[in-house]
Amino acid sequence: MENPETQIKSRAEGLPASISSGSPDGDLDRGHLSGLRAGGLAVATFGPGVGIVTVPAFTWMVAGSGSWLSVLLAVLGTSLVGISIVLFARRSVGTGSLYSYIGESFAPWARIVTASGVVVGYVFAVAGLLAGTGTYLVSFLVSEGVVGDAGDGVYIATYVVSAAIAAVFAIRGLDASVRVSVSLALVSVPVAVVVLVGAIRNNGIDLTSQLSLSGSSFGGVTQGVATAAAFLVMFESSAALAAETRSPRKTIPRVVMAVPIGLGTIFALATVVQYAALNALPADALVNASPPAALARAAGFDFLAEVADLVVALGLFVAIVGFFNYAPRVAMTIANEGLLPRGLAAVHPRFRTPARAIGALAVVSAALPSAFLAASDESALTVNVVVTTMVTYFWVVPYLLISLAGARLVIRERRLRWLLLPAIALGAVIIVWILVAGIANTRPDILGMSVWIAVGIYIAVAVGFYIASRRNPLFSNGESAGLHETHDA
Repeated sequence: MENPETQIKSRAEGLPASISSGSPDGDLDRGHLSGLRAGGLAVATFGPGVGIVTVPAFTWMVAGSGSWLSVLLAVLGTSLVGISIVLFARRSVGTGSLYSYIGESFAPWARIVTASGVVVGYVFAVAGLLAGTGTYLVSFLVSEGVVGDAGDGVYIATYVVSAAIAAVFAIRGLDASVRVSVSLALVSVPVAVVVLVGAIRNNGIDLTSQLSLSGSSFGGVTQGVATAAAFLVMFESSAALAAETRSPRKTIPRVVMAVPIGLGTIFALATVVQYAALNALPADALVNASPPAALARAAGFDFLAEVADLVVALGLFVAIVGFFNYAPRVAMTIANEGLLPRGLAAVHPRFRTPARAIGALAVVSAALPSAFLAASDESALTVNVVVTTMVTYFWVVPYLLISLAGARLVIRERRLRWLLLPAIALGAVIIVWILVAGIANTRPDILGMSVWIAVGIYIAVAVGFYIASRRNPLFSNGESAGLHETHDA
């Protein structure tokens, strides 16, 4: 039973008592989500099995022999940004993740800029995952003869149905989400490993071409960084569950860094060993089949090619469930300050989850790839790559701000190691370079123009949030909602 003081604080912030801490230090260690389960949800969300067979192919499509360098730079940049995030995660417990951390360090304008990136970024992230789920699921249905014509309507139907099912799991709570996410994620890993082994067996590992970067270009490598980073950005999303996690100031930093360092390293190694196999594919292989199916068929695993698409689709569905748990909690925090409609902060009367925010995310994220597909002549796979790549651009400014906040904290807290400053600075440079180089290397195709589309959307949302902040006195009180307690590192 919550004490009256906690209940009052929960209502004031618009958070359910089960999510809000705002209590003595000891109470912060009594969250119901264990470190193992929090880590399992985070790793499952970023899909080790899915990443092994999609990150190499997606980066290879734009970076060629420089794809390994693209992935490595993406891993390095996100890992170094993670240093600043960990500094705050060890001090603070809240539901707003980057929004709360940056709001603690800077004036209200920084919260507006951060909210603009993370809100749109989460929507596009889920939209990209839905697009990916549709791409692989429809490919499986066509190969099995269940669907004869893979028209736009079939893809759109998969987006809507996948979003609806994921929303149901998220609304029912973290326990249901963790069970389905970890179980389905474990199914995808063996398939990815078999495809990887088959690629090496048939084609070997071509290090010479990759190390010489033959056939690659600066623009291609840069675009590859943005594409690869899309599979790693938002790695800090698990911080949104801090108030529901046991010993959060110890657990969340470990969970956060497990994604860029652990999974990022796996993705980089998978990219190196798959390059020769991807190069050996027929010119139209990825037009008629998805990357894992094409690689499996080339390796002689025809039986596996038939189910590879289904396995990857399930892995992407796991990621959708994960982000349906992370993003709505961040949206609740932002809604409590008036930048988003206050109704999004409402919780389910039984499950105590942000049901309205989850529902809104499901609707908007399903509509986005549907609109892209219906309004353009691009394939479902191209829509998937474009929407996914744009996620990285939305996260550049929030990551730059958290890096600046981390550097400021290091300087202010003299006990912290000053050697952290060069690492934080390098991470910020890599992240900003992604945006700058993307603008400098714009191409006339839709993928090359994705950076400008992202910038335009970002500015439009920021203007809207600024207008909302001027009309809402709750925003100007100087406190970041969802940030419950702060302690010395």
